[in-house]
Amino acid sequence: MKHQQSYLRISRGLYKRVSSSGQVYFLTYDGVDEAKKPIWTKHNTQSEAEEHHRQTKIRKINEGQKAWGLTPTQREDAARAIELLNPYPNTKLVHAAAHYVSAILKNQNCKTIKEVVADLMTIKEKANLRPKSLKALRRRLGKLVEAFGERKMSSVTVEEMQNFVDRSGSAPRTKIGFAAVASQLWKFGEKRRWVTENIASLIDRPTPDDNNEIIAFSVDEAQALLNAAVGLKMLPFVALGMFCGVRREELVRLSKLKLYGKAVNLDNRTVTIPAEVAKKRSRRTIDIQHPTLCEWLAPHLKLGLLPGSADDTTVTELLNDLVKKAKVKWVKNGLRHSYATYHLVKFKDVAHLAYYMGEKDANVIFNHYAELRKPEEAEQFWNLRPTV
Repeated sequence: MKHQQSYLRISRGLYKRVSSSGQVYFLTYDGVDEAKKPIWTKHNTQSEAEEHHRQTKIRKINEGQKAWGLTPTQREDAARAIELLNPYPNTKLVHAAAHYVSAILKNQNCKTIKEVVADLMTIKEKANLRPKSLKALRRRLGKLVEAFGERKMSSVTVEEMQNFVDRSGSAPRTKIGFAAVASQLWKFGEKRRWVTENIASLIDRPTPDDNNEIIAFSVDEAQALLNAAVGLKMLPFVALGMFCGVRREELVRLSKLKLYGKAVNLDNRTVTIPAEVAKKRSRRTIDIQHPTLCEWLAPHLKLGLLPGSADDTTVTELLNDLVKKAKVKWVKNGLRHSYATYHLVKFKDVAHLAYYMGEKDANVIFNHYAELRKPEEAEQFWNLRPTV
């Protein structure tokens, strides 16, 4: 014969239950869950149930003391906040408060874009960036000021940043450049705790086009340029670019700082680009692996690297005279491209070539310059000799 289920209240919130099968156990009432349903805990013995019930009372007292420790206004605010969050059952009040703190309160003292740009430029100027680099950075940051100048940095959205970059220019590399500068500014803002994330790192960036074809001078063009350079007293400039891959701006600095004589050591067959001259302020020594450069430079060691003043305007005018005299079409970075192209074919040493050129990524060197010229052309190039 089955027994009917029965309940016996031992005390408030503590019950004894006998199931229809005759099993005896105890239940404690622990309040309600998020859905307002009663929470019951089952126990095998009365002593176990009583201890659990006692601990629950203590917890409720403590929690009640915390609640009554709030002011009436705070309790009302908490109740109202919970009502606002009711449509979002998986969101807790503490999570909403944490988001408000990080997204709103922490950024109340955030500076405007105009102010942040001014602060960053001050730091860059103190870091002794080169004038050309400062000018380029100031120009791009200026566009950000035009777009968002008086806006708080924290108020700019990802969508707004995406639109800014998309409108910055038609060429993919131009857009990539503006995105990089924006990212630099927002990283600076993160460090100063004016923003909580770098929104510029979240935008879509275009893929660089491959229209910037790497072009090296032919052997005949190289010979014509070298011969013309002799008459224009700029042979060292052309030879160091063509047979050592030294950058144009590095050559200009060598001339301006009067370091040409110290940089070139034909006895040791080295060319040293000092830190104050190198693009990334990192000293490097280029080994002269073939006698070609020595043959061209030896008669011109006592001359300066360039005639006249060493600045971009003068160099541009000299290069215009050079190509006219040589009857060669000028190629941007053509001297450096020629060195890399013919060096890779001749010596097949990508790692050393990357170092000599002041580049960190050997893969970039290989991808840009591999197989642009034939071995026989490289032999002719490295056997070019003065004819005038």
